[in-house]
Amino acid sequence: MPNRPNITPGLVSVEVSDDSVRFARSQVSLRPGVLDTVPLRVVAQNRDLNPSGLFRFSSSDTAKVKVNAFFPYIEPVGPGTATVTATSPFYPTLTLTVSVHRPVAGLQVTPAGPATLAIGGSMTVAATAIAADSSAIPEAPLDWRMPDTSVVGFDIQTKVVRGRHAGATTIAVRAPVGRDSSVTRTLEIRVVAGGLQISRPRLGLGVGEQASVAVQLLDDRRQSAGPATDLTWSSSNDSIAVMREGQIHALRAGHARLTARAPWDSTVAADVYVVDDLVVTAQRGGMWDLYMMSGTSVGIQLTRDSAVEAQAALSPDLTRIVWAAAPSPRSTNFQLFVGDADGSGQRQLTTDSLPTGAPAWVRPAGDRVVFHAGRPGRQQLYVINLDGTGRRALTTGENDNAAPDVSPDGAKIVFASVRETSPGQRARPEIFEMNFDGTDERQLTTNPRTDDSPQYSADGRSVYFLRDEGGAPPTKRVIKMDLATRGETPLTPAGSYVRSFSVNADGSKIALTTLGANNTVLVATFDVATQTLTPVSVPAGEVLASATYRPATPQPR
Repeated sequence: MPNRPNITPGLVSVEVSDDSVRFARSQVSLRPGVLDTVPLRVVAQNRDLNPSGLFRFSSSDTAKVKVNAFFPYIEPVGPGTATVTATSPFYPTLTLTVSVHRPVAGLQVTPAGPATLAIGGSMTVAATAIAADSSAIPEAPLDWRMPDTSVVGFDIQTKVVRGRHAGATTIAVRAPVGRDSSVTRTLEIRVVAGGLQISRPRLGLGVGEQASVAVQLLDDRRQSAGPATDLTWSSSNDSIAVMREGQIHALRAGHARLTARAPWDSTVAADVYVVDDLVVTAQRGGMWDLYMMSGTSVGIQLTRDSAVEAQAALSPDLTRIVWAAAPSPRSTNFQLFVGDADGSGQRQLTTDSLPTGAPAWVRPAGDRVVFHAGRPGRQQLYVINLDGTGRRALTTGENDNAAPDVSPDGAKIVFASVRETSPGQRARPEIFEMNFDGTDERQLTTNPRTDDSPQYSADGRSVYFLRDEGGAPPTKRVIKMDLATRGETPLTPAGSYVRSFSVNADGSKIALTTLGANNTVLVATFDVATQTLTPVSVPAGEVLASATYRPATPQPR
């Protein structure tokens, strides 16, 4: 070089890389009327570059964003997004995304709170910038921060999160508020093992009724981790029960298993038993079996054997049935049986050498049954668990105690007892009530003739029973007693002879077994308000012996 004899002339190669110069920010969010300057940055030297004479600037849409041709002075004009481009003969072309929108006041994130996800399961997250008046600002840019990818996978385009391994992580999303500020929201995500638990694995409904069940997601300790979502439901018999819009719909009497399946194939099921209004004992083809019916005609058959079945009662939750059965029409040694409400799963509860009968459920749980057992005239009351264990006597002594019923709260028992209530008076059945443990016994009726077959009302405030009033023709009527006042109201008309009865849940109807013309047995429903008797019709050659109304459908606890 001139005047430098110790320096050897040569060529120097200078390479300008694609990212040697860039805009200081990759995107800008502005509101109309607020100007901004985004400098150019020399990355390697960590300094700003004066673009004068080196770059020309332009906007892809001047209706949204304007820019000075020689300097990166940006003017937001209208809502939307535009690209500012910087071109140079010496440097690569640079671009900057500019969004113009109303001021951002916050972020609305879905789901709003901590989320639980099963391993293998997926969920979609979403976020929207909102203004001070809570209206959405969809054009505001959002910046998503990746979670711990060992716990979840996150597709930044579709916003789908998929559980990978048990653990916890967060997903953050940011929206610009001003030139140098932003608002950030984080969503906590917990990934669990993915088991399911249903709130009501066994439930009963009347035909035409609906009910809901809740399905919970379980963690690896089998503890609830929140509600399970995105479940697919199926029914083993969709003519009996189906799930529609979050509700179980009971369509006709029978049993159906409703199964919920999660996206990761975990399943949980509910056994749904749909019942009609009445359970009846009917003779078809010479066999006495149990049937479900609606009130005007006999429906589905519950038992199919040579035994004589009678005294049936549906459980408080409508999923089971208990009854008394004898081996043949000539046998008097009735024993107790229990089964599912559709007649399946039958098993024998008692194996006494003497007859048992009059089973009644211990409410409200329905996990036990009370009944009477013993030789007629020396019967006593007992309670037994559904598996046949835990049998114990509730009454003892010389009196004949029979036909028990349990109050709706399970605290008391009403029953008929044959005893001499005053010296020299002939012993006859009267109605008594006592605590379930046998204490605080009190006599409810003092009729000169016979009172028997007591039943509690659904609210437990009254007791129904049969009273023999004698006369010609003989009269046996259903009486209702108010337990608070002991006031009595005859419900069935004088001159009728009721052999057995059952009152529906709201007390408006009574299923009666009466004596018809020529002393034939007649099963009918009786409207208390209108005093209308409607016989239950059966085909020629068939006979009904008794009918029992179902309890009210229980509400979930």
